[in-house]
Amino acid sequence: ACDAYAWSSFDPEIRGETDIMVYGEELHNDLQLMPEGERETYITAYRQKLSAQLSALSRCANPMVTGRGGFDYRRQEKMNKSYRNRYEEFRDWRQKVLASVKRKQETARPEEEKREKAWQTLKRDIRSSADTIHGIDTGQCRGYSRALFVSSILNKVSTLANHGEVEIVRRAVDFISEYNARVKKPVITQRNRFFQLPELAERMHEKLKAVQSQESKEVPFEGGTLVWNYGEDRLQILFDRIPEDSRRKELKSAGFRWSPKNKAWQRQLTANALSAAKRVLNLQNI
Repeated sequence: ACDAYAWSSFDPEIRGETDIMVYGEELHNDLQLMPEGERETYITAYRQKLSAQLSALSRCANPMVTGRGGFDYRRQEKMNKSYRNRYEEFRDWRQKVLASVKRKQETARPEEEKREKAWQTLKRDIRSSADTIHGIDTGQCRGYSRALFVSSILNKVSTLANHGEVEIVRRAVDFISEYNARVKKPVITQRNRFFQLPELAERMHEKLKAVQSQESKEVPFEGGTLVWNYGEDRLQILFDRIPEDSRRKELKSAGFRWSPKNKAWQRQLTANALSAAKRVLNLQNI
């Protein structure tokens, strides 16, 4: 790290030691977020990425340090670009790894804990909107549209109802009912379809259960298989071999994401998903 600043700093030892301290603390904090079994692999990769970054930095020079005589500015621009690339690769890699760790931890959490976290997040949003509506009604909040805040609550809970989330929808409706009982003017009146959302959630829950009980449907195509995975509510594309970069970009632009768990490119099982898959795979007769 100290050597990396030899041509670009008047105090390379201080700069290098500072880097080691900063990256050491970052690495320590990262390791607290991941399972113990993955830490050694992460340490090795982290060191390699940091080493590549410092190696690129060691080829960067500052004319104030080296002297202006014979300084090759064009070459240094290339060196600086190389360093920036290594730095961005390092940062992007770290973000992706930490995001993957977070997703795994979320997946591994008990369902009851996931539901409670989802409810607490929704509850905060509903309370914030309800407080604003109450403020509008009492004249404490001026210049706001009451209807927009009511719609905000309605739309969020409606989305959950359409996904068959019966418990959280009931809790949301109960929360508003209790809130209404404490204020002079209800934030959402009983005439609003908001109070029919529990029934909608129950109907959607039964409908989704019936769909998810269906056996998966598979349609082969040249180079892979298209799968209707009803159990996971996903349309999946399984390729016989890793698709080319251009095809992967096309899949991403069509809303498909790679699932390491299922070893498939997938998105939620909808009519739009099927249309996108037919377009990407050029399958018009299914």
